[in-house]
Amino acid sequence: MARAIALFTGGIHEGRQYAVRVDGAVFKRFQEKHHRYGWRWTKWTGTGETLGENARYNLDTMQSGFCTLHRATPNDSCINNRAWFDAAGNLRVRLP
Repeated sequence: MARAIALFTGGIHEGRQYAVRVDGAVFKRFQEKHHRYGWRWTKWTGTGETLGENARYNLDTMQSGFCTLHRATPNDSCINNRAWFDAAGNLRVRLP
């Protein structure tokens, strides 16, 4: 499992997350409504998109259809964004 260097969150009717791996590959996942368990996250899947060296670290937003996803930081007030970061502020997300 490779380490993610950026995490983007957002969504209109459901939660969406996009993550960028160290080599620039972009992955996505969504929250889906399960009839028995409520909301749950899908598996990380690759989008086929690869970001260049400059875009990996300088990107603040990503577009996903009509939705604008914003880069998550450890100090965000958004629910559970702090759960994705360790005490030093590094992402704890692991991607395939």
